[in-house]
Amino acid sequence: MSKVNFIIAGVQKAGTELISYYLRQHPQISMPENELHYFDTSLSKNDSNFERYHNNFKNINNNKILGEKTPIYIFYKDCMKKIANYNSNIKLILIFRDPFDRALSAYNMEFIRGNENLTFDQAIINENTRLKLSDKNLRNFSYLNRGYYFKQLKNCYNLFKKEQILILNYENLVNNFQKTMLSIQNFLGCKKENYPSKPKRITWSKEKREIQYNLVTKKLFIDTLKDDYRNFKEETGFKFKNFENV
Repeated sequence: MSKVNFIIAGVQKAGTELISYYLRQHPQISMPENELHYFDTSLSKNDSNFERYHNNFKNINNNKILGEKTPIYIFYKDCMKKIANYNSNIKLILIFRDPFDRALSAYNMEFIRGNENLTFDQAIINENTRLKLSDKNLRNFSYLNRGYYFKQLKNCYNLFKKEQILILNYENLVNNFQKTMLSIQNFLGCKKENYPSKPKRITWSKEKREIQYNLVTKKLFIDTLKDDYRNFKEETGFKFKNFENV
């Protein structure tokens, strides 16, 4: 089979499932419904011909544009390097959300799943210590560390040409869905489908919780990421409210 054409590679809790849901309905695009987690797990080891990866696409018409979504890829270890080794011409869709809002959403997800037993304040203060303890902690509790957007984007630029990367803003996705989906279709080179102005809400859980936190914790969070955010804003032009209104 031909190689996968594009990956929605991050970031977590920034609308990647919403994009994937609607792209799967496009007549020229085929994507597995689930996250594949190929490049961030042992699935990619000793798979020189990428057979295990391509098995996810074995019943798909090769004339279609093939894609997948696994939002941990942009953040986790050597994933992007592995992707470049797989297909140096692959296209990447990256969507970014205000890091503090993203962290609250990720914390809520882990709490509801039963993985998180600390308060949000405790989780942020103890994050670096926790992440060193296990790979599972790195995956589940990296609320702040996933907010180093410029560092992650720079890593992508070191491995891929800029024209291979589409950078999106979560606020634009939510507030101007049709325009955002048009930019994605232009990027992928597929025919233009008419998507709704107000998309169906796609979520892994119906539960909503108000996360309590101390303003001191929020200041610590923002101060830690402020230099990375400044570089990210300069590169992309994106502004995030929690980092501007301080």
